[in-house]
Amino acid sequence: MVIVFLGPPGVGKGTQCRLLAASSGLPHVSTGELFRKAVAQASDISQHVAARLSAGQLVDDRLVFDVVEWRLGQSDCRKGCILDGFPRNLSQAEWLDQWLAQRGRNVDLVIALNAAESELVDRLLRRASQEHRSDDTLETVRTRLALYRSHTEPLVDYYRRRGVLVEVDGLGTPEEVARRIRQAMDQRIGGTGPGDNREG
Repeated sequence: MVIVFLGPPGVGKGTQCRLLAASSGLPHVSTGELFRKAVAQASDISQHVAARLSAGQLVDDRLVFDVVEWRLGQSDCRKGCILDGFPRNLSQAEWLDQWLAQRGRNVDLVIALNAAESELVDRLLRRASQEHRSDDTLETVRTRLALYRSHTEPLVDYYRRRGVLVEVDGLGTPEEVARRIRQAMDQRIGGTGPGDNREG
């Protein structure tokens, strides 16, 4: 089963992906983590990635494709995975569809987490302070949220039209949000019709 998580920065995708990975046994594939590891390596690619991340910008699609293809080709992803941070735009979604189709697979479920932007800004700045993350300043946070609205938010409609989208309220404790996700998944897997299920 291939599950995609969508949602703006700070909504808690990483936490929910890790919780779902632990309960489902599917590997959590986080492009953010992959790129942060790449930055630690001394190479021209790592310098390019580091420069874009520090400015709150997106990494080039071609580089993203290379990293994702390498990760999805590993043995632990043969039965599926949970994608966190990919796809981020329509061209990436189309690339993923083609890559999966060539292997007789498809995106089975897309979980879109929602939260008010003011809450997201507070969360990201609080996390930056707690974790000493230099890539989360007020300026880069606003840049990242604007990029999400312009590049990634259109994927909500893209996957809604495909009939694989469920929307979940991302506010609350991690346990509360995880329970909403599980309920939405149970409804979808239990045979609800196409379209989106909205969790309030």
